[in-house]
Parts: sequence; structure tokens; C-alpha cells
Amino acid sequence: MQTRVFIADDHTLMREGLRSLLAVQANISVVGAAEVAERMVFSEDAPGGKPLHELLSARETQVLALLAAGKGIKEIARELELSPKTASTYKTRVMEKLKVESDAELFRYAITHQIAR
Repeated sequence: MQTRVFIADDHTLMREGLRSLLAVQANISVVGAAEVAERMVFSEDAPGGKPLHELLSARETQVLALLAAGKGIKEIARELELSPKTASTYKTRVMEKLKVESDAELFRYAITHQIAR
């Protein structure tokens, strides 16, 4: 049985090294490689081929833009005239809809998709 492998790493040297190591294995074939792993993670689109952030409500989009601009929950709450708890809830919903699990991933998504105020 042939095992198919897709190599995803940010470093060319690492991808080439893994490809060379796997090439000598009789039961493994490399079917592709990605230059940047984040491209695979963030290429996931919503139904209809739209980017995931297009599924956000207007308020969620505002919160995402403010987060991308480096504002904290308290600042966002003040600016949008919300309680900090409500602003935090919006942030949680945004993260769920964008399928990210950390602030770093959220910022990376925002940068990749040029979302900022």
C-alpha cells in the first residue's frame, strides 16, 4: 500500500530534505509541497468560494478590524459603546467563524486578508 505525503514547511531546505529522505522509501510518495503552511490553513473558504471573514456580521467585522489594528477588548468596548464582556463575546464568535484558535492566528488571518482600520 502506497502512503501519499504532502510536505508543508516554511523553509525550502527543510522541504527539500524531507522530499529527499522520503524519495528512497518504496512505500511513500510525495504528492506535493507548500511553501507556507499558513496558505493551506487560511485558504479554506466559506461556501460559495467566499473568504471566511465575509460570513461575519457587521459588528463582528468591526471588532475584527479593531483587533487587527492592535486594540484590546477594553478599547474596543469603549469605541463601540459595548460592555467588555460583549466585546469579548464578539471576539470569540469571530475566532470561531474564522476557525482560528489563538490571537496570533487571528492577527495572521487579518494580515493575510488585509483587514485593518
